[in-house]
Parts: sequence; C-alpha cells; structure tokens
Amino acid sequence: MSAPAKPATIAPRLFINYRSIDSGATASRLYKELAEHFGPDLIFLDHEEIPPGAAWPDRLRNGVKRATVMFVLIGNRWLTAQDPITGDRCLNVSNDWVRQEIELALKRKLKIVPVFLEDTHWPGKRALQTVPAIVRLGDLQGLPLRRKDWQTDLESLVELLIDWGFKRVSKTSGTKASEPSIELALDRIGPYRTNRSGRPIAYGTVTLPDGTTAFGEGLNVQLTLANNSEVDVTLPAIDVVIDNYNAHPIERVDYPVLPMSGLHLEVPSSTLKEPIELTEENATMGFVAVTKRRLYLKSSKFGSEAQHTLNFYLLARAPGIWKVRVRAKYLDSDRSSEPKFAISQSLCILKT
Repeated sequence: MSAPAKPATIAPRLFINYRSIDSGATASRLYKELAEHFGPDLIFLDHEEIPPGAAWPDRLRNGVKRATVMFVLIGNRWLTAQDPITGDRCLNVSNDWVRQEIELALKRKLKIVPVFLEDTHWPGKRALQTVPAIVRLGDLQGLPLRRKDWQTDLESLVELLIDWGFKRVSKTSGTKASEPSIELALDRIGPYRTNRSGRPIAYGTVTLPDGTTAFGEGLNVQLTLANNSEVDVTLPAIDVVIDNYNAHPIERVDYPVLPMSGLHLEVPSSTLKEPIELTEENATMGFVAVTKRRLYLKSSKFGSEAQHTLNFYLLARAPGIWKVRVRAKYLDSDRSSEPKFAISQSLCILKT
C-alpha cells in the first residue's frame, strides 16, 4: 500500500493593501524595498502587478487568493477618506476595494498585519462598528512604519515575513558579498544631568587614585554606529558590558556639581526615554541591555542610511566604581554570516 501523498506546501506571498489617497507613496516605497529583499514575485501591489487592459477586479481578487500574508497600510486618512460620489466614508461603501480586499483576506484566514504609518492613532474595533465584515481587523496586533525610523521599522516587517516562511533573495549575482563590518564610536560623553530645585545641574568627574577619570552618578552617552561594508547589516543587540564592579572602593568622594544653562544641542538621532540602570543584579549578570529594538544599517554606499546615532543615559543605582564598555552585536541582514561584536573603550562611573 503506497504512502499517502503529502499536502502541497503553499509558497508565501504578500499582498499590500492600501488606500491611494492615504498611503500611495508609502506603499510604492515599501513594495520596492520588500521586492529587493524577497523578489518581486512574492510581493503584490496593484499598480505594480496589474498591466493596462487587465480585468482589474479579478486581478485584485486573485492577488488576495494567492497571498498568505496581507499588510494593511493605515495612515491618518484611512478611517475618514470619503467616497467622491456618495460623500460617505469609503469603508462604509460595499464596493470599496480596500474594504473588499480585507474582507476576502479575513474569510481566507490570511495572516493580516495592520501597518501604522507615522504616528497614526488606531482606535481599534470602535472605528469599525459600522463595517461588521472587517471589524475583526481591530483585534489584530500592528506594527509601525515611520519615515524617521524607516530602516528599523522595515527590518521588523522583514523579520516577521522571514518568520512566516519568506526567503531572502541573493544580492551577490554570483560573487561573494563582503563581510559585514561596523564601527562603534562614543561620539560624545557627558556628565549625568538632572534637575534640583527646578534648576538643571550635572554631576562632574573625579580622578581616582590610579589616574582614572570617573563620572559621578552616571553619564550621558551619544553612541554612533556606522556600517563600513558593502552589505546591509542587522544589529540584534546592544549591551553595556560590566568589566568590573567594586562595591566599596572609597568611603567618600567630593565630585563637583555643575550648574547648567539648560541649553541642549539637538543632534539628528534617536533617544532612549528611560535611563539604562546599573544595579547589583546587573553586576552579577555582567551586562545590561541598552535596547531590545533591532537596528538596521544599509550598506556604506547609502551614506546617511548606513549610520545611526543613539542617545541614552547610563545611571548607577548601586554605590561603588563601575567600569563598563558598550558592545554591539551585528551580522549581515541575510543572516548568513556568523555574529560579530564591536566594543567601545572603557568608561568609569563612581556612585558614593
């Protein structure tokens, strides 16, 4: 008796659902970048896929039927866009194609991801009460896609598609890609700033008996990462590594407290809202994570897109001398190389 035939494996395919008046330009950019990662055959976008003269509704329906994943692009006009003929909200019109595509995707049980453009506020199911056929969209977890954080947000979408079976296409055209290589630089180190009695102040530095300069309480770090290679690079982790912690080094140290003007030089970059804290638990572990967000750097030929600057405070909570370094883990975005590490010079923090 012959063994039963195995069910055919459905190839992954993405359908990008969008409203032209709301997210047309973003949809085009997203299509082009995802096509570079996975090839154009696995990504469906209506004006890229439907040739002139084709039966437009049939091609859209077939595009959804062939898909395994749908990205629903939601900008600030997605909910309120009006039908030019009836004046009604587009989503309330039964023949609205954005709505019909989502309806069909829900019926076929596709993996659906709402993608929120810029700082779009998503009110969830409340906004879809008049459209019961797609009200389930309001329960789904979404992801952001913002111009200021484009590469980071795009990489999150790419990683999600990889988890769902998409395979990256080779960009090497038969030649071996260069090894990933990044430079990690502590561009600006400053004392920990806070407010006392409504006035901005900063803790100064002190020279320890061995000649080492230590920052009081904590420090302000401006970390710059630059991709120097010809391949795109992913950084899944950035940590502060604790090289040494001496809990009782000095009974008392008087480091200066510096009054500040309150002025702050703004540098194009991203800033972590919460300080990175050094506790006794961190000393036992030997490190503390700076960010859990995956960073993405384009290859060096893309100029500014190959760099990222990250600002954060590193603050000691347990007394003693902390000797630390910043470490970034990285590998090429195809995940074909072994992970490597870039490490900064040492820094010292003294908390009495």
